[in-house]
Amino acid sequence: MLVVFKKGNNSISIIRPVKKYVEEYTLDVLAKKDTPPGLPYWIITEDEIPDDRIFRSAWEIPDEWSEPDGYGSEFHTFEEIINAENQSE
Repeated sequence: MLVVFKKGNNSISIIRPVKKYVEEYTLDVLAKKDTPPGLPYWIITEDEIPDDRIFRSAWEIPDEWSEPDGYGSEFHTFEEIINAENQSE
């Protein structure tokens, strides 16, 4: 699984989570930590990104991805994000 977000300059960024952290944290927590604050992110499979990397700067978020899976957090550590989520429950 990958995390994809669109940066302020409209370029698409792809986060490939490290296996060690995927085993310890959810992809949602990883995405919130590594996506810039307030930017929407989508959790996708590897086959959902284009094979052709030549025009990577022209990639767009497809309409079929619809609503984002979440938004980047203002917190910078896993612990801060988990604590904030636990307090909101």
